[in-house]
Amino acid sequence: MDDPDFLRPSDSPEETSGPASQAGEASPPSEQFTSVPGESGPSPSRVVTLPMVKGRWGVCLVLLMVALADVTIYRTKGFTGLAVFLTGGSVLLCCGVPSRTLRACTCFVWGMLVVPAWRLADCGNNVLLLCGVWLLLALVLSFRGRIPFVFDVLIFAMECLPGGGEFLQALNASLKEKITRSIDAPQARPGAEILFPLAATVMFGSVFVMANPDIVSMFTGQLDAIMDWVADFAGQFSFGQILFWCAVAWLTGGLLRPTITRFIPTDWEREPFRVPDGKPVYAPMYAAWRNTLLVLIVLFAVYLTFESRAFIRRVPPKGFTYSSYAHEGAAWLTVALGMATLTLSVVFRGITMADDRLAGLRRLAMIWTVLNLALAVAVCNRMLIYVDFNGMTRMRVVAFLGIGSVVAGFLLVVVKIYQHQRFTWLLQRQLWVVGLSAWLYAVLPVDSLIHRWNVNQILGGNPAPIVQITAHKLDDACLPVLLPLCAEADPIVSQGVAALLNLRHRRLQEAVDQNRQAGWTAWQGHQSRSLSALTAAQSSWDVFPTQMATTTALQRLSDVAMERYW
Repeated sequence: MDDPDFLRPSDSPEETSGPASQAGEASPPSEQFTSVPGESGPSPSRVVTLPMVKGRWGVCLVLLMVALADVTIYRTKGFTGLAVFLTGGSVLLCCGVPSRTLRACTCFVWGMLVVPAWRLADCGNNVLLLCGVWLLLALVLSFRGRIPFVFDVLIFAMECLPGGGEFLQALNASLKEKITRSIDAPQARPGAEILFPLAATVMFGSVFVMANPDIVSMFTGQLDAIMDWVADFAGQFSFGQILFWCAVAWLTGGLLRPTITRFIPTDWEREPFRVPDGKPVYAPMYAAWRNTLLVLIVLFAVYLTFESRAFIRRVPPKGFTYSSYAHEGAAWLTVALGMATLTLSVVFRGITMADDRLAGLRRLAMIWTVLNLALAVAVCNRMLIYVDFNGMTRMRVVAFLGIGSVVAGFLLVVVKIYQHQRFTWLLQRQLWVVGLSAWLYAVLPVDSLIHRWNVNQILGGNPAPIVQITAHKLDDACLPVLLPLCAEADPIVSQGVAALLNLRHRRLQEAVDQNRQAGWTAWQGHQSRSLSALTAAQSSWDVFPTQMATTTALQRLSDVAMERYW
């Protein structure tokens, strides 16, 4: 059987100029490239025909993806099945995308996908799942030779919905064509001399058997067994499961179909402002931008002088609490860094980049860049003062990642200025920075890291971080980190932490038992590790004679922590 035409790969990309097709001819799937900005006149568009996945192999991949999704998602519970689906699905899609490119960018995205997939099996959550799905789409886009910018991945995700319909519609048309062509073919298909007589024998033989009661009685037992098996087999599938299969097939077809989108040529991003006839250029806003940078340099220098006091005293200035100095102050200073990024982007663009006095403006920008980096250090210092005061939390980790993202975005602006890049280049890479920060927060064992810090502070003589252990929800993965506190000299701390581990051990045992009953896809590595660690150190936390004593010790620790250290 020949491969369907709509899925047959082209031998090589075809480029033509002018209209996509002549009158009366169907235009192939293509991408239009518009003229590069800055050129003197419009250039003819280019039409590039993309390679397409083969028919039978494409259908086979759709069925394999449906089977994989059914085994790892629909029939199961937990995050481990989703981890297997992301890993296996990425391999299947790699096999399905024709003329795939395995560049350094593709391998990097694939590595980023493997990490959240592993974390889903170890300590799964919905943020990791969203991260994995996003990276799977970025990987498919990268297979097609596209750089997976954030907006491009979002557009590609939306294109999968109509793309699946196009894939299945073309498959339906191809099958109809093949049936018609098989009937009217001048030559017999291979195997037709066996298949057609066999099918005719089964059909007419069944009718003759049913027409004779004595023959039917001979096959009654066998027929009943066959009908029972068919009924049992059909009863295993619900209407919702069939809809789930259809949805997976639809989305997989959308991922495998040729991507028909408008590319932005990379040359457009690097196209500098063109100076007509080589004449000197004087930007009309040059003086305004120069004065603005001078004023901002003075303003930042004055403010950093005020901020420098906190570096010496390591306490908030008078009139500030630790909370307001860190939360409100750091947030507004981070906004100032973001505004600085936007200001530089506005100043160094368009005709300003061709001004003969650009070198002087760049020097002012570099001075302000140094002051901005000093401001970022001041923001981090505010957060560190608060961390030293009463420990580390998840939101403080988010704050540090946010500050790092803003600083990285500001440095990208500096790169843009010196490389004459356009705003599109800057926006795409700044979104990468934000996405990378979110990926880091999702894949890192944040709870284990922050409470390891808190435990070390408590054991070192600073009991304030105990409030972060009693006042916030703890992940099961960080429970073994708290075991050293059971030997703390303060009996309120040691007994309270022991009571906490006592109660969590029971819940952890119940969760592990439920996961075992649910099957392998519900397994979570962090729960098994934590349960083993707590069981091995049971003598340090199983010290309470009754449940009431356990609850009382934990409540006493919570009350003391809130009164003294909140």
